[in-house]
Amino acid sequence: MKIKLTAGSVLILLVILQPTLMSWFRIFGVEPDLVLAAVVIIGLSLDLKWVLLFSYAAGLLKDSLGILPLGVNTLVLPLLGFAANRLSRRMVIEADYVIATVVFIAAVSHNLIISLLLVIMGLNISMGMSSRIILIGAIYTTSLFLLFSKLIRLSGIKFRS
Repeated sequence: MKIKLTAGSVLILLVILQPTLMSWFRIFGVEPDLVLAAVVIIGLSLDLKWVLLFSYAAGLLKDSLGILPLGVNTLVLPLLGFAANRLSRRMVIEADYVIATVVFIAAVSHNLIISLLLVIMGLNISMGMSSRIILIGAIYTTSLFLLFSKLIRLSGIKFRS
């Protein structure tokens, strides 16, 4: 129960910090997506019902505080949390570089899906801007995950083995 309370508290904190503090750390107009990294880590760590609950809540909060149309993150984050959870049941995920690879793939997928949804909604996004967001955003998110991975380990979160 302690890990679920910690995960929920961290998600709420990250959802609040994402639109406020992270905008100061933009590189090439792209900021890291710490909420996405947290959803992936929760997806690798907890049971499916908790993963879906936390990722849905994170998506809903992120949509309500962000600039994207309501429902985009609410749809995408639970899907990525579900995929991370299923992946953790099929393979051993313990090393930080393996988790970082999963975070990178999830970040690329998240940014690609959001770019496609925005194009479908009729927003005109250039290919250069879209690729910059997809690649640099994923690299930036993964880099920050690697920096904070030691803190994640110290907090007591255990990955499935």
